[in-house]
Formats: sequence, C-alpha cells, structure tokens
Amino acid sequence: MNGAGSYWHVWSGTQGTTLACYRDTGHVNIPHHLYVGGYNNTSYGLSASTIACSGNLWVSANNATGGGIILADDGDIVDNNDGYCSMRFSYGVRIFSANRGGSAVITLGSNGNITANAVHNAVWNDYAECRQAEIIEGGYCVTENKNGYMIKTTQRLMPACKLTSDTYGSIMGETEEAKTPIAVAGRVLVYTYQSRENYELGDAVCSAPNGTVDIMTREEIMMYPERIVGTVSEIPDYEIWHGGGKYAPQDIEVNGRIWVYVR
Repeated sequence: MNGAGSYWHVWSGTQGTTLACYRDTGHVNIPHHLYVGGYNNTSYGLSASTIACSGNLWVSANNATGGGIILADDGDIVDNNDGYCSMRFSYGVRIFSANRGGSAVITLGSNGNITANAVHNAVWNDYAECRQAEIIEGGYCVTENKNGYMIKTTQRLMPACKLTSDTYGSIMGETEEAKTPIAVAGRVLVYTYQSRENYELGDAVCSAPNGTVDIMTREEIMMYPERIVGTVSEIPDYEIWHGGGKYAPQDIEVNGRIWVYVR
C-alpha cells in the first residue's frame, strides 16, 4: 500500500499491478475482482458476504461494454448492450409477497410459463389473438377466407367475421406473419355503417361494407344468428378514451366509433 498525494494504491506483492485505488473524491476503483466473504466485522454493522451501498451500484458505468451480475451457477442478470436487461436462472424467478419464506405468489419459469395466484388486468378492455390480415388498425370488421387470411368485410351478413382491436389488455399468438389483433372477448371500438346516432344499446350488429358494422333486424337475427359479431355496449360522447389505467396511461382516439361487446 502506498499513498501518493490524493491517491492511495493497494498492490499485490511488488509495486506494479494495482488491486485497488482510493481517491480523495470518495471513489474506490477496483480494476480486478472483489471477493466479499470469510470476514466478519460487526463493529461496522456488516456481516460476512455483505456489500452495503447507500447510493447507486454501478456494475458497468460504460454503456458500450454492457455489464452484469453473475449469480454463481444458477443465473445472472446482464446487460448485453442490445437495449434489454437479460435474466437467466436455472429454474426461473420466484416473487414473494413479504419475505423469502412460504410460497411464491408469482413464478416466472425458465420454460416460459408464468404462474400466479390471480391476475388482475384492468388496463384495457378486450382479449385478442393475432392473425394474418390485410390491415393492422383497430376498429374494423374482418372476415377470413378458407386459408385463414382476414380481409375487411365488403357487404352485410358475411360469415366468419371478427373485429380488429386497439384496446386489448391481453394478446396472444403474435408471429412474423400474424400481426393484427383480433378481439375474441370483451368489448372493442368499431366503425359503423350507418350514422352512429341510429345505434342503440343492445343492438345486434353484423358485418357491413368497408369493414364497418350494421344493425341487424329481428328477422336477420333469427335467420342468421351465426352472423352476429357483437352487441352495442356504448355510444361514446367523448373523442378520447383514456385507457391503460393508472400504471400505463394511454389515450385512444375514438374517431366516431362505438363500443361493441364481442360475441
């Protein structure tokens, strides 16, 4: 160890390779490894194998090199400098409600499974699946051909119709080809064929030209019940729907659409 002005150096053996360097600015630079353990100094309130930090702990201050925390042979938390924080664990991650005892309330398995006692999703409205379609925008009525490809409807009472969504809270099945969210449960904002003032709560709606929905007559409901795509839920009198809840607020433009419960 040698002090030189505003620096303190700790060397291994002969003077040459610095193990640690203390500056009077309050920084300690350790260019190699720091092993904590096998030493118990209770006078400082620290037990063996403890690192105490009252501020930020920088694993790597140089963003270009990434950095990470290695957790023995069971996992690690690393920055691969690709915009993501990557986590790897042998079996997964367990999240406890209060302490490390008892059963985990959420488990993120290394096999891709997520297990939880209950999942409360109050962020958006509907549940959607991704399909291949000619459009991605929400609010349109689409029908699928025999190959499963979905296109905007061109006439009333078309079969196999669904509604595209931009208000989904959960989504599944996205691939490189399947990018369009299709509502399968809940309610969704949809464009109308007629003036929106003609629609009433509870009206059954079917497909209509240009990917819109139209009101079904009583006779059509009885003759073509399988052509019902949903029922009218609300005629909004606002231009912006404030979705996303308090944790992820996001504004969705209504654009003259109405709310329809998906059938």
